[in-house]
Amino acid sequence: FMLKIAVALYVMGGVLIWIAGGDGQWLISSTFAKCWRMSLVIVAGAASYFSCLWLMGFRLSQFSKRLA
Repeated sequence: FMLKIAVALYVMGGVLIWIAGGDGQWLISSTFAKCWRMSLVIVAGAASYFSCLWLMGFRLSQFSKRLA
């Protein structure tokens, strides 16, 4: 379980670093461009995380609490 989470987090981190780009782009962009790019970063991060978990066979039902 923890290995799947760790792999998904690693993939998501790589995607976020790649999509976010360098600091220079953020500093010279307009406010609209920054909002658009931040939205893209958030969606790409969530998509990469959940798709990675799905590809490894993880399902949302595994998050449910199990009573002992």
